[in-house]
Amino acid sequence: MSPSQSMLQSPSEARTAMLGIKLVSLANLLRLVPETDDFRIGKQSVTAALDAFAQVGVGRHAAAHGAQFMAGNLTPRLTTKMLEDVLEAIEQSPLPDHEWAPMAELLGDDLLESLLGASASSVRRYRTGERPTPDRIAQRLHFVSLIVADLAGSYNSFGIRRWFGRSRQALSGQSPSGILAGDWDSSDPGATDVQALAAALLAPMSS
Repeated sequence: MSPSQSMLQSPSEARTAMLGIKLVSLANLLRLVPETDDFRIGKQSVTAALDAFAQVGVGRHAAAHGAQFMAGNLTPRLTTKMLEDVLEAIEQSPLPDHEWAPMAELLGDDLLESLLGASASSVRRYRTGERPTPDRIAQRLHFVSLIVADLAGSYNSFGIRRWFGRSRQALSGQSPSGILAGDWDSSDPGATDVQALAAALLAPMSS
């Protein structure tokens, strides 16, 4: 995914670019916006992502600034604050109805079941809507989705699955899937280390 500088007032606004990349990547991953072969990150794609999340009830306040952003009427500081606000809202808002299908497709049943700490039969029921997704499973699914969105700009589906299984020095020799196993929570230190490792991939893309 090659970020376009068109969404920035200054090429030095690396953080704004990173936030825009993360937002658009999430919208694409969850299929909230139409699929496209154009992976540039610009005003149009960011505005479309803002609108898409607002339509599913997340970040509506930030999306209200979309027209001003599209017209170039927001300062770099306000643009960054808008993106931070909507991403914070997204991080606190599991969307299992939109997350089950892409996560199952990208990760495969075995890895997904392991990461969520749920049996194959339970996952099938949650995915099909036969049973509501319990809060703890929805939270884990959402956390994994956020990680995968960060990985999607650097890896294909095969690479993403391998990323979870490879031991990492930054994780004291453990693999992400080894840490995200059993009865884990997104606030656990190990889980936040995994998230930070995936998020670090966005920094070079925003430069």
